[in-house]
Amino acid sequence: MPKILGISRADDEKKLKVTVEKAEIVTDQAVVTANAVIRAENGQSLVDVTGEVLQDIERGILVDIEVKTETEKPGEFKPLLKAEDIDFCNYEKNSTMAPLLDLFLKDMSSFGNLPLKCPIKKGPFGIKGFHLGHDSLPSYTPEARYLIESKIYIPKDGDDHHTIYNSKWIALIVRE
Repeated sequence: MPKILGISRADDEKKLKVTVEKAEIVTDQAVVTANAVIRAENGQSLVDVTGEVLQDIERGILVDIEVKTETEKPGEFKPLLKAEDIDFCNYEKNSTMAPLLDLFLKDMSSFGNLPLKCPIKKGPFGIKGFHLGHDSLPSYTPEARYLIESKIYIPKDGDDHHTIYNSKWIALIVRE
């Protein structure tokens, strides 16, 4: 059987299973609160996130997202994909400018209500039962443990930025 990028076509036909092992969120409690809980249901890991935006955020919202893959040394990760300084308010007008962010936001938003438009108004948000289905990822996604880090920050005095949301999720992807 021919191999493409080291994966045979038979491997491509196997479904990907994503197990979220860790979901950690740290926020600036004066601006936003958020909490993530991982639960298992029918052999699948699901993530629930609840939170609240405590004040309107009018402009200057920047997002970083990075995907890392675990090295041969357990617990050590190396960068795989990275998108920095994504202007969230411009992103909503042209989501093709940040395909990595687009992948996560579109998938996550189908599980609840996330603040996806500028300005971000104060109020509750959340997702329930979030999981990456086998059809959410390309079939050639390698089996590995991944670390997905995201950061949201807003302008502070001058050119400084203030981090209001920082998350780290670890997920294991295997073929079934």
